[in-house]
Amino acid sequence: MAQRVSKAGAADYKEALKLLEKLRSESEQGRATLHYPVLKNEELYVVTYFDASLGKETDGKSQLGAMHFLTTKDVVSGPQNAALIDFTTSKSSRVVRSSMAAESCSLSLAVDRHLYIRLLLDMMIHGKYEVGSDWRSQMKTRGSIVTDAKSLFDHLHTTGQIPTERQTMLDLLVAKDMLEQGAYHLHWVPTHRQHADGLTKRMKNPLWEDFCRFGKISLKETPEERQVEEHRRSLRQGQRQRRKAKFSGTASKKSGGTGISKTG
Repeated sequence: MAQRVSKAGAADYKEALKLLEKLRSESEQGRATLHYPVLKNEELYVVTYFDASLGKETDGKSQLGAMHFLTTKDVVSGPQNAALIDFTTSKSSRVVRSSMAAESCSLSLAVDRHLYIRLLLDMMIHGKYEVGSDWRSQMKTRGSIVTDAKSLFDHLHTTGQIPTERQTMLDLLVAKDMLEQGAYHLHWVPTHRQHADGLTKRMKNPLWEDFCRFGKISLKETPEERQVEEHRRSLRQGQRQRRKAKFSGTASKKSGGTGISKTG
């Protein structure tokens, strides 16, 4: 709605009223108030979830989003209390032609913001200090970046094929260099555990509702979540097999219809 201000019409006004009503409903149900639990300074840990959608906006642009949580280092092994301290969502100012390009653009923005937040926390807790050339890997407050793009995760952990888009290649090389220097840790989660998913798509966000209710996040998959992911994986595999069978059947019919028999 904010992006429609300069060209708004009657239809936008009606949509704004619907949005206002939705915000009131969210507030009445307790989902508009953030809670900040007490966390121990020596265990502080920043977790950043980032995501991107490719060309799903009405004007064909891609949406980028990230959510930054402050929690404790035990989040890597199980659910921990957390506080949302920052979030961003915006359209990509760069033309991206693939999901990898959109995700790498979102990654670049998320890493910059993630490191800036950790630097501020370091100075708030430990006092001002000289920022040297290796400050990214020397900060006392540690953190993780979380993605649901498996291809991006694999690319940053292995030496894979170089992207054809120059800017995408640069984004990935910079992110990989900082990852290898220990500036941050990188984690992969399935899409249904990607908190930033609701910032890039028009969808209901059950993860946000759960966070408002329980105030916890986790980088470790629970047995229940693993069961859900295995079920979804089997459904996706079944869909792929059906598409393959359908394609094979169509190809066979075309081949049979145009075949020429020869008799000797």
